[in-house]
Amino acid sequence: MKKKIISMAIIAMFLTVSFTTFSAFGKVNYNPDPEVKITAPRSAYFYMCGNRVGAPNLKIPIIIGYVGIDVRTDKDFEYVEIYIDEELKETLDRPLIKEDEYDIYQWIWSEPSFGRSTIKALAYVNAENSNFDEQEVYRYSFGIV
Repeated sequence: MKKKIISMAIIAMFLTVSFTTFSAFGKVNYNPDPEVKITAPRSAYFYMCGNRVGAPNLKIPIIIGYVGIDVRTDKDFEYVEIYIDEELKETLDRPLIKEDEYDIYQWIWSEPSFGRSTIKALAYVNAENSNFDEQEVYRYSFGIV
């Protein structure tokens, strides 16, 4: 009975600790929570017409005019969806910049809006596996680029 309990405990530990899978081509690393991060607009900054102009002590970014929404992801992701106040605005399937460890996707938010909004970046590894990041902003724009 003790041997059975010990062997079950060893198997359970192996399954919970191991994040590596094997394929026909050898060892493949599996990241259970691929990272997605909105890198612009960043918290605590003021943006004017796409440029960060300072004021690093704000709690929520303030944006006047258009702004580039930059999303950094791990290499595992296939595409990124950008939402503004829970409304899908763009699906990005090609990164703007490809680095060794991550990709950067960008969408220019140029449509009119006034007041507080929530930016959400939802990135998909496949149809069942996704991760997201959100950023609250104050934005004032007439939609003129």
